[in-house]
Amino acid sequence: MNNGSLELLKEAMLLVCNGQEEEAALMVACPPRHAVAMAADGLNVRRQPKADAEKVGVLESGTMVSIWGNVIGANRVWTFVIDREVIGWTATEYLTLGY
Repeated sequence: MNNGSLELLKEAMLLVCNGQEEEAALMVACPPRHAVAMAADGLNVRRQPKADAEKVGVLESGTMVSIWGNVIGANRVWTFVIDREVIGWTATEYLTLGY
C-alpha cells in the first residue's frame, strides 16, 4: 500500500469516526476479510461512503478485495475495501463475502 492509499484510508476512517458524513450512522470495525466484486459493468469505488462522492476507481467483476469496515448509511450499507489498485468505499450489495 502506497502513501496515497494510506492517506485515503486515514481520511475515510476519520470522516466516519468524527461524524462528518451526514449519512453515516455506524462504523463497524472488523479484522480484514475478503470478498469478490460482483457487478457486471464494474463496481465503483468512492472516496466517501455516499453515491455522489468522487469515484476513485472501478473494480472489475471477479476482483477479490480486503474488507476493513462498514458504514450503515441512510439508503445502503457501504464497505471500505482495499485492492492492489484502489482503496475506498463501495456499495456492499455488490460484494460476495467469504472468499
